[in-house]
Amino acid sequence: MFERIAIFSKATVLRKPISSQNIEAEVLKLLGGKQEQETFDVEDPIAAAMKLLDRMEISVPAEPPARKHILVVDDDSSVLKLIKGHLSGQYDVATAISGKVAMKFLETKQTDLILLDYEMPEENEVDILNKIRSNEKLKDLPVVFLTGVSERERIEEVLALRPQGYLLKPIDLERLSYTIENLTA
Repeated sequence: MFERIAIFSKATVLRKPISSQNIEAEVLKLLGGKQEQETFDVEDPIAAAMKLLDRMEISVPAEPPARKHILVVDDDSSVLKLIKGHLSGQYDVATAISGKVAMKFLETKQTDLILLDYEMPEENEVDILNKIRSNEKLKDLPVVFLTGVSERERIEEVLALRPQGYLLKPIDLERLSYTIENLTA
């Protein structure tokens, strides 16, 4: 059976049986007015449509960029909840209650940035950062320390580890967003 294909300048492709009366008028009504068109009776309507589409200049809207992923590591569940709630509108956010859980996560999943609590009771944050830096696929991953440490000597210790950022607790959410945006751009 032959079919009629109508291809419009808006790259609309319609397939209707030949027996359909006045297809061009129906389509123009649907599209709300006149359109430049080519109409063919063909044995293979898909092949004809593809040939015509190849000749047309068609702009396909770009897919929105993928959301960045943030991993938040903190032993305080209220901090995890606060940060995840704040960031989840703009980023994909995963949380880990310990460095061990974070490292397990990083074995199988990817992230764009890690927010790492500087002082966790069971683990040494220096060891966690060293594990991240010694892993070939993670070594360039930005790490931002979150900490309540405010004494000058301790801050210098933290900065000596060369994290990409350092934020004091309680977390200033505006500053957190600014830091993440700059490090993931």
